[in-house]
Formats: sequence, structure tokens, C-alpha cells
Amino acid sequence: MRGALATVTALVLMTASAWTQSRDGTFGPYIQNVTATGAVVCWVTSSTGTGTAEFGTTQSYGSTATQTSSVREHQVRLTGLTAGTRYFYRVTGGGFTGTGSFRTASTGSPSFSFVAMGETHTEDEVGGFSEEVLAANPFCVLDASDQVDNGLVRNEWDDFFTFGNSFYPQVPLFAAVGNHTYNTSAGIPIPGWLGKTMFRAVMNNPGNEEWFTVRNGNTLVITLNSTWYLESPSRIFTTQRDWLDATLRAATDGVNDPTFKVVVMHVPLFSSGPLYREVLERIPLRSRFQPLFERYGVDLVLSGHDKMNEHSVRNGVNYAQVATGEIGYAYGTRNGSSRWRDRVTRMVLVGDVSASGLTCRYLDANGAERYRFTIAP
Repeated sequence: MRGALATVTALVLMTASAWTQSRDGTFGPYIQNVTATGAVVCWVTSSTGTGTAEFGTTQSYGSTATQTSSVREHQVRLTGLTAGTRYFYRVTGGGFTGTGSFRTASTGSPSFSFVAMGETHTEDEVGGFSEEVLAANPFCVLDASDQVDNGLVRNEWDDFFTFGNSFYPQVPLFAAVGNHTYNTSAGIPIPGWLGKTMFRAVMNNPGNEEWFTVRNGNTLVITLNSTWYLESPSRIFTTQRDWLDATLRAATDGVNDPTFKVVVMHVPLFSSGPLYREVLERIPLRSRFQPLFERYGVDLVLSGHDKMNEHSVRNGVNYAQVATGEIGYAYGTRNGSSRWRDRVTRMVLVGDVSASGLTCRYLDANGAERYRFTIAP
């Protein structure tokens, strides 16, 4: 028992140490938690301070929101917004000033795009896709994780948002939890709540920040935490699964149902990736979540983790892996549901939603289309 206590104490101290390993930098602003009537603008500074956000439908702004607590991780909530409208903002606080703009979610059925990323790890790769993201003019970025390699190291998040500063000030980010969310600088994961400390500090996802929904027009996005082996399994496989069941049931009850249902989760259910992940990760996840996806007609499941790009279809559900930063695992488990795969090219996926369907296009860093598929409405 004394040995176990010493190990836990060492891990806690390692976590605290890793959290302080940074350039003491400033990054942002970036947009999160966008709804039809609100949004959160975030930025991180090298010193603590209060924060202020001016915002409005023109660059004259006109409205102000404040954060009265003195912090480094600034998160200012903008409220009273109009659906489907572009807003401009300027933030100040902690010795920092930044500007940007974003669109609120629509309550109608607009045509729009989103960009899906995964496995950025080496954060400079985020910037390598700036032109592709901006050309898509997306409503949001859906990130299946791992955004960074060592999730408890502040300077990696600094890199992530700095390399992505051509679009994160104007494209809302909705990010899933991945296994590297829990990593220290030594690459040792810290399971549970403590391992998500930095993720929670710099992110402002809806709800409990791990499983949540966002809706834009006729499309419902559901983000899940699939790292069951770093959490209490019952929390992921019972509490989260029950929430997912209720969420999907409400999305198919005939009252304002979405046309498309998109799930974002780090670990893929079907993959040509390593065999050990099939046994330890994918099979347990499939047994809990695949029946719900099929029962309620989920259209698309976006994931990362296995460092390859792959499109699979099983029982009417499309599964799309995206590898934006790290690639190159050798093909392992035979994936009988695979329709296409590429393990040597970094890509993003652009999803285009329209009345005729949801078209998904895999683009490389030169903007070339490598593969596409369309899901009928």
C-alpha cells in the first residue's frame, strides 16, 4: 500500500511539474461553444488578469462582456446573439489584445461546411492546412484528438493555437478528448480528472466538456470520450452511454429531428490499425456504441487515433478516420468494412452539408482531393 501511495504521489508531482513547463506564452484568441445565441471567446496570457470582450455585428462592436476573475486562461461568454449571424469581437486582458469574427449556429437548414481533423500531435501541421480550412469557409472545426502530444504541457497548447491562428480566431473549435489529453511531458498518462486538467483549462466545450452536442441547422454533432481505459469504465460505458442513448432518442422522436447525425470520438470503431488496439480498444467500444449508432441511424462517425485516413461502412453507418499530423502505422487488423484507406498522406476532411446530402472530401496539404463519399439525406 505504501508503495502504491508513493507511486500516486510521484505521478501527481510529475503532473504539476509538467503543467509548469511552458514558454510562459500568450496565445489566442480562439472561439468555442458556439450556439445560435451565444459563444465563448478564449485566450491565454503569460500573466493573470481580468478580461473584456467587445462584440457586435460590425467592427464598431457595441456590446461588452467581462470576466472579473483574475486568470491566465480567459474565457468570456457572449450572450444575446442572433442565429446565423456573423459577429466581430475584440478582446483585452492580461496584457493581451486580439480580434476575430465567427458565425453563430443557424436554426434553419442552411448549406454549410465543417472541417474534421485528428492526430495533429506535431502542432505545426495544423498551420500546414490553413489554406484548406479557410477555403472551406467552415462553420466549425471538429477535432477527434489528439490535438497535442503531451496534454498536460501548456506550451504544446500554445503551439497548437499559434500554428492555427490563421483560422481559430474565426472558426469555432469543438474538440474530443483523446489518450494524449492525459499525457505528461514524460509521455506517462495520468488517468481520470487530473489528466484532463490542462484540456479543461484551455478548452470551453459545452456541457461537461467530454460528451456534448452542438447543432447547426439540420446537422447534430455529438462528441464522445472514447478513452475508457483512462477513465472509470462505468463512467464511459454506462453514464456516457445512457446520455448518448437519450440524446439519440430525442434526435429521432419526430420533433425537429436533424437530417444528419455526426459523432466525433477519438478511437475508431472500425480500423485497419494495430491488432492490439482491436482487442483492447475497438471491440469494447463497438459492443457498447455500435448498436446505438445503428439503432438511431447515425450517419457519420469521425475519429483519429490510428494515424491513418480510412473510410469504412458498416450497417449503413459511415466511419471516417482522419490523420492530420501523425501518420504511418503499418496496416494491422483486416478491416472488412474498409472502402478506402491511406496511411502515408496527412489530410483533413471537409464535410459539405446541403439539401442533396453530406459530401465528405479528404484533402491533402496541397489542397488536392484524395477521396470523397456522399451520404444521402
